[in-house]
Amino acid sequence: MNEVLAVAIILLAGVGGGKIARRYFKLPAVTGYIFAGILLGPSVFNIIDTEIQEVLQPINDMAIGVLAVAIGGELRFSYLRSMWGNLCRVFFTESVITFTAVALLTGWVSGSVVIGLILGILSLASAPNTTMAIFREYRLKGDFPRTVLSIVALDNLICLILFGLILGSVSLILYEDNNGVAIWAQVLGNIGISVLIGAALGFFLVNINKISKNDNELLVISLGSIFLGIGVGLWLDLQPLFIALIIGLVMVNFSRRYQRFFSVLQRVDTPILVAFLTLAGIKIQLIQIARVGLLGLAYVVSRFGGKIIGSYLGSGLCKSLPEGYQKYLGPSLTPQAGIAVGLSVMAERQIPQVEGQIMAVILGSVIIFEVIGPALVKKALVKTDSIKADHEK
Repeated sequence: MNEVLAVAIILLAGVGGGKIARRYFKLPAVTGYIFAGILLGPSVFNIIDTEIQEVLQPINDMAIGVLAVAIGGELRFSYLRSMWGNLCRVFFTESVITFTAVALLTGWVSGSVVIGLILGILSLASAPNTTMAIFREYRLKGDFPRTVLSIVALDNLICLILFGLILGSVSLILYEDNNGVAIWAQVLGNIGISVLIGAALGFFLVNINKISKNDNELLVISLGSIFLGIGVGLWLDLQPLFIALIIGLVMVNFSRRYQRFFSVLQRVDTPILVAFLTLAGIKIQLIQIARVGLLGLAYVVSRFGGKIIGSYLGSGLCKSLPEGYQKYLGPSLTPQAGIAVGLSVMAERQIPQVEGQIMAVILGSVIIFEVIGPALVKKALVKTDSIKADHEK
């Protein structure tokens, strides 16, 4: 099968799956995209094989760029200042309880402190692309979606930083050399360089947005700049997600015409979203569920419990948050996908002693979190009145 035919099948199957999920099952279209991908992939009909998946990898990278810019665009300094106390309480409580629950339970089940620590850190990561896709699907604005995206961004930031520190510490303990220090320096240095690249591209687009009179021209330059950042990040083995997040953050905080920029960018996000999430479904291998065993079950249960209980308790410390936030912030943080998978690969490369257990657990659990997670996010949006009745029709 050639690449053009594969893209056509992915787009049409994804849209069809999204329509069916939304019309007949009252689920987010995102769930339909993922299920359509599962049917197309090796787990069922194997229409899109592994070779084609590798060729189409740039679609994933471009989608991550566009969606991460949109997430960064939700991080307005004025909003963060007004909500900082609440965000800190929820984020700190949720992350500490999730990490502790996962680390203790998986460490006990596996009999390995190292596996427990690494899975505890990975449990903090959320799936910003999945969450943002649902918000885009229902064209959502408002405090609850913005609060969710802010916590998702913080979760992934602290996950990346702590992952580097934990991996470095484990390496120091196991190998008794300077490899751990090198890992610390590399992770923190990569994050710093990623922020600088994102800021430079963001300020470039702020000026382009100011002087450009043509929306089509702005769209082309904006996409080119975003893809440049993602491409450089991949080339230098940096953090493309951070680069794109910073572009959006700079734009929303330093451009007076930021609404024009994000409105122009939304013209192309639907086909990118459909292709990206359908491809995510294609990569899911259902056989992984059978391989994770008791350790995987411990990870799924403790992560679900940690996210929901931690957010509930953290929100309870915030007197100014509406009551619905306390019940439904946690379920909105449950989706998990690409970031955790990528970090699990890095962990197994650096710590061979884990013997494939980390990847097996993450790959198996991602299936559950990516299938159940979007439905939980939608329910939270309905219960907090973020989705109005007309969106349900």
